[in-house]
Amino acid sequence: MDGQECFYTILREAPASARFARLFERLLDQADDADIGLDQWCAIVLDLFCDYLGLEHGAVHDLRHRPEPFLLTNKILPSGPDPAAPFLDRAFCEKVAASPGVIAVSGPADGPALHVAPMGPCAAYIATRISLFAETDGLVVFYDRDRRGRPFDNLERTAMTIAGRMIAGRARKQKGWDVDARIAEQRSEIGYQSLFRAVPAMLVYRGPDGRIKDVTDLFVERFDYERAELCGMPAIDLAPESLKARADRLSKRLSQPGGAIANEPFAIIAKGGEVVDVEVSARRQSDGTVLGAVVDVSERNRMRSELERRNRELERANESLKHFTSIASHDIQEPLRKIRYFSDLLSQAVANDNRADISYSLHVLTDASQRASLLVSDLLDFSRASNKELESETIDLHELIDGVVSELRREHKELRPQFTVDAPHLLVTGDRTAIIQLFRNLLGNALKYRHPERTPEVGIVVHAAADQGQPAEIRIADNGIGFEAEYAEMILKPFTRLHRRAQYPGSGVGLAICDVVARRHNWTLRAEGRPGDGAVFTISVPAYAVVAE
Repeated sequence: MDGQECFYTILREAPASARFARLFERLLDQADDADIGLDQWCAIVLDLFCDYLGLEHGAVHDLRHRPEPFLLTNKILPSGPDPAAPFLDRAFCEKVAASPGVIAVSGPADGPALHVAPMGPCAAYIATRISLFAETDGLVVFYDRDRRGRPFDNLERTAMTIAGRMIAGRARKQKGWDVDARIAEQRSEIGYQSLFRAVPAMLVYRGPDGRIKDVTDLFVERFDYERAELCGMPAIDLAPESLKARADRLSKRLSQPGGAIANEPFAIIAKGGEVVDVEVSARRQSDGTVLGAVVDVSERNRMRSELERRNRELERANESLKHFTSIASHDIQEPLRKIRYFSDLLSQAVANDNRADISYSLHVLTDASQRASLLVSDLLDFSRASNKELESETIDLHELIDGVVSELRREHKELRPQFTVDAPHLLVTGDRTAIIQLFRNLLGNALKYRHPERTPEVGIVVHAAADQGQPAEIRIADNGIGFEAEYAEMILKPFTRLHRRAQYPGSGVGLAICDVVARRHNWTLRAEGRPGDGAVFTISVPAYAVVAE
């Protein structure tokens, strides 16, 4: 799967909870609109639910046969009874009235069709009862002639319960049934709180003073707070310090009449200190309270960052491969050409019994074959460093560096190298074998390119991050011959050489392997140098790779 396909896979479809949150946001637009009549208000709200559920029709039916008919659809009807309004069969109405929850059928496989006059049978429908005063005074139903492409999920069933409560509350208020409705209103308020908390989305209800009044259970669960801790807390306290100013600006926008925000990128601090990436939608209501919907996008952002990192890695790998192929083919061809040429020369020398040419040809052939063998060996080393599966474990950098230094002291005792190590017992995660190779190559490089008039000195300093979230740094400085600053990036590429082979033997793969190992661990390796003043190599280790002691 290429990068573009991965990217679209991540963004292809909004999560169900995000759709639910958007429905809530749209409902808030209508919740406090007292300027329109019940018929028009109900038609708008039914339309919103039709759009959310993917069904064409919605209707509210009065089952009490009050003098003032309570029969509404998502088409704006004239006042008074409408003979064209849909009629549901009595058996279905009784079934909904007797059901404590939601009745949902997505197609013939789930249950019988619903007969709606004058439309006829409807394959898909979802319904629930509504209570104005008694246990059941009416019902709200959404339906469609055609079967639905998928079953109704828990969020959609919750949306139906919300639809019933919203319509019942509006009807009580606007029909003037306030006297008989007081007990029902109180019961509805308690029920609403329970319903609000059970909504399978992360919602926050904030008072005009900016303090949290209530949150859903899912919000409590995701951010690991107790509800008692959240209720009464200033909402701005949930923002990381770096986002406080932005939170204040958003709060001021929401304090204005009609204030609203939609899909604002933000972050919330969980109780344990985790900073969670979220998107926030919220709207101010007429009484100054604010209802907000929060969508956790941390995993989406992580996947997006990982995709971007992999794309960058792929670009670097492609570039490196082009360079690698070009240089490697040239470097390998060179000894092979010598072998071909001097093999012919040797044959002629043997035929002519020319001992001088025989000796010289054998010397060149030996040198060329050794050179070819070294190149193949280095190619294999580079390939292994690039492709070998990494086995992650916890590594004490102090112990690992001490071990590498001890080995190099023994191997190069004739040089009497001076190593100074200032490294705390910093724990990192990584592949031990690969990281040992990284330090062996870097420290060995310092000895190889030593200054001819100085005893080689190499300093290794490990800086643990002072602040949480900052990278740790490892600095390796030597007093060798150094290099021109313009070559700082080039020397990390494979088969790059700044000196003649006779002066400094090798194929130019050692530092390239260091760079590959660093990048495969998501570390960064930088080189600095000045001719005659030595070189400095700095490794940055991201905070997430450092293990807290």
